[in-house]
Amino acid sequence: MLIWGLWGLTLGVLGCTAAIAAENDEPACPGATEFDALTLTDAAVRTLANEPHLLLAQQDVVEARSDKLASISPFLPKGQLLFDDERFAPSGAAAPVTVVGNNVLGGARTYSAYGSVSVSWNLFSGGHDVAGLHQAQAEIRSTQAALSSQLDDTLSDLLKGYAEVYETRLDLSQQRVAVTRLKAIEARATEKFSHGDGTIIAIGQAREAALDAEQTFNATCRTLTEKALALTESGHLI
Repeated sequence: MLIWGLWGLTLGVLGCTAAIAAENDEPACPGATEFDALTLTDAAVRTLANEPHLLLAQQDVVEARSDKLASISPFLPKGQLLFDDERFAPSGAAAPVTVVGNNVLGGARTYSAYGSVSVSWNLFSGGHDVAGLHQAQAEIRSTQAALSSQLDDTLSDLLKGYAEVYETRLDLSQQRVAVTRLKAIEARATEKFSHGDGTIIAIGQAREAALDAEQTFNATCRTLTEKALALTESGHLI
């Protein structure tokens, strides 16, 4: 009788403890709380701003446009302006004029200026320049197509990864509710047995079901953390 009394007291204490835990302590998953506030729009904005392959594709387009601009320069008009100014001063005011070559060594001061403007425009330029222009235009089309393809791949990977994380979060939420309810059932079974109603088998079954639910919840939590980490490492949520 003493043993049964101690066993009943122990079950009563466990029942009260389990009931309090079932009401106030829900299973937590740190990996889920980190992404609760993240929306698909936020993820898309961060992806477009930070995805490495997409940034490289954008840089390739910029470089191709710069090469095209350089290839157009041979077809533009070219101008040249020349100006030459010379001053001749005598060595003495009363000295006679002495000219040595083009230099005036005496006489009154004289000034000489020369200017010229030349403009050339080769409408056809050369065959090499035309080929370079066509190559630059083809490079722009190629880089733009690569950028479009990379954008599609990036957004597709983002949607797939976000959908997996979101689906796992839903599963985790349902499993959290299941764990809480199964713990409550275990607490009620323990409490009923402490009052002489119910069996130890019912308590064991309820406890086993609660433990299985907790194991499933923990496994889903690890899966969510791994998927979220993979999404972050891929550059989508930097």
